[in-house]
Amino acid sequence: MNKKITLQDIFDKAWRKFVVECGKPATSDGNTCLYKVTVDGEVRNCAVGLALSEEQISKIIGNPSFSTLYFIHPEWFDISDYNKFELVSFQVRLHDSLIKFLGKPEEIDTIKDAYISVAKDYYLKVPE
Repeated sequence: MNKKITLQDIFDKAWRKFVVECGKPATSDGNTCLYKVTVDGEVRNCAVGLALSEEQISKIIGNPSFSTLYFIHPEWFDISDYNKFELVSFQVRLHDSLIKFLGKPEEIDTIKDAYISVAKDYYLKVPE
């Protein structure tokens, strides 16, 4: 079995993708977050989707919230210290609420500030 995914794992991968690389959001319609989507030939993942393996993504039915995904597949995650609201909020703050900013270099300070705030609220380390 693979190592269980922590919020720090998700945060680190999302920081690299959306802050360092200025990656585009995982949405096909500009609003709905998806764990993985291909847009114009480019594969994109949301914050949580970046931490999931291809095998795990293939097992997801529909597009459940992060907290529902944890409820369905608790064996994938090491996040039992967090409640449903905290898990949904985590994904929303790292990806969903930033969809209009992600992938735009001129908005990198807004994105970085949002990520630093999430790190503070969830006691996570900001990658260097």
